[in-house]
Amino acid sequence: MILTSNFSKTEFTRNNNKKKTSLSFYIISILIFLRVFVIEHYIVPSESMSRTMENGDIVLAKKYHGFSRMSIPFIGGMLPFLKNPIFAQEPKRGEVICFSLESEPQKLYTKRIIGVGGDLVQVKEGIIYINDTPLKMTQKGTYNLLHDNGTTTTMNVFEVEISENKKYEVLRKQELNDTDRASDNTPVFKVPKDHVFCIGDNMHYSHDFRFFTFTSFLHKNRIIAKPFIIIFGSKYRNNANVSWSQWIIRLPYSILMSIVNVRFNRVGKEI
Repeated sequence: MILTSNFSKTEFTRNNNKKKTSLSFYIISILIFLRVFVIEHYIVPSESMSRTMENGDIVLAKKYHGFSRMSIPFIGGMLPFLKNPIFAQEPKRGEVICFSLESEPQKLYTKRIIGVGGDLVQVKEGIIYINDTPLKMTQKGTYNLLHDNGTTTTMNVFEVEISENKKYEVLRKQELNDTDRASDNTPVFKVPKDHVFCIGDNMHYSHDFRFFTFTSFLHKNRIIAKPFIIIFGSKYRNNANVSWSQWIIRLPYSILMSIVNVRFNRVGKEI
């Protein structure tokens, strides 16, 4: 009787372990499915989208553009299959998107769509024009921009009305240099079919589609996701110009400093 009792306990433990393993497998599978097909988190790597998104913010992004190789984290951009998205939605003016370039499939960028296929986009004296019509830009005060190196600059805040139902804020310097003036006066960009044209909200600290050294247009198939909410914000600034090995080595320190310098007022902010 004693041997039978011990055997039963052993079998019960094995069955219990199997159930736990199965449950863990299902949970991991669901999380992978959600990340690849539905939603993903991103760490904002630079100040080009301030103050909409700050360096160090952690955001959730919807895979709204459908499933493609770009939906697969890290290696998706290098895969040869699924180039055309499935269940894709058309990108719209005013949306913030996460994307990668064909030349840098492992690097993530975040900018705001200003023009879509067929649009004429130009910046003149700092005013954004779409199809020869200037966007209404109204000054809304100032903002102390915290840079990646820890210094601050007082910026002017402008509300931009890109459509009847869409407004957003941009930052502009109070004193301009030659580079700033060049970014404020661009040629006319005609957006090809199935492409988008993007500009960062931090207009004088964003290297974006206005510069030929970046890219002029982005094919919509390169769009990965659409950020929609900030789930964490910190005063700590990550250095965007480091290698992957340096980033991994510094990760524990970066996590600690981010927690110590948390900004609760950014948590839950919609994008």
